[in-house]
Amino acid sequence: MNIKFLKKILSRLIWTRTYPTVLHPSYFTFVAIRKFLEDFSYDYKKSQWNKKMTVLDFGCGDQPYRYIFQQDEYIGCDIGNSPEKNNNMQILLEWQDLPYESESFDIIVCTEVLEHLKDPEFYSREFSRVLKKWWMILLTVPQIWDYHPYPQHFFLYTPDGIRLFFQNKVKTIEMLGDSSPFQTWMMIAMMYSDWKIPLIKWFYILFTNLFILPFPKYRKYNHATSHIFAKMIK
Repeated sequence: MNIKFLKKILSRLIWTRTYPTVLHPSYFTFVAIRKFLEDFSYDYKKSQWNKKMTVLDFGCGDQPYRYIFQQDEYIGCDIGNSPEKNNNMQILLEWQDLPYESESFDIIVCTEVLEHLKDPEFYSREFSRVLKKWWMILLTVPQIWDYHPYPQHFFLYTPDGIRLFFQNKVKTIEMLGDSSPFQTWMMIAMMYSDWKIPLIKWFYILFTNLFILPFPKYRKYNHATSHIFAKMIK
C-alpha cells in the first residue's frame, strides 16, 4: 500500500473535527464545540416543535456541522482565501458585505473564525444586520491557543473583547468555556515544548486526554479556559 495514502487515511481518522480521537490535541475543544451546537439544536427543536430555522454558517470551511442543521435551511459561506473553500459554499471577499437581505437568518453559527479576520467588528455589524430580531449568534473563539495561521491568525479573545466587538449590536446572554483548565494547561505545555519525536507527543496527548481531562463539554466560563463559547441575541 502506498505510504502517503496510508498516512492520509490515518490522519483523517485521528484529526476529524467533529469526532476526533483522543490522539487529537484539540480533542476536548472540538468535542465541546460539537456538543455546544448539538445541544442548542436539540433544545430548540424540543421547545419549538421542530420548527425549521434559517441558519448561516459563517466561515463554514468544509461544513463539519452541517449535519446538525440538516432539517433546517442551511447556508454556508466563507472568505475567499480560506484553505477549505469549495463549491458548496458562498465565497466572499474580505470586507465584502454579506450578500443576504437584512433580518434574513434565525441563527448565525461562527466557530473558530473571528481570530482569522482582520476586521471582526465589520462582521459583527453584518451579523447584526442579517440576524432577525430576538434571534441568536452561536460563537466560539480561542482565548489561550497556539498561533495557527489558516491562512492568517490575528487575535485571541477574552469575554471583554467579544463584548467590545459586538457592543450595541447584540446582547451576550451566556458565556461558557471548554472542558476545564487542564485543557489550557495541556495546550500551553504543547506550545512551549519541543516535540521532535511524534510518538512522545502522541503518548503525552493520549495520557492527558484519557486520564487528566474528564468528560469533554463546555462549562461555566473561567479565566483559564482555552476557548470561549458565546450565545448572543439581537
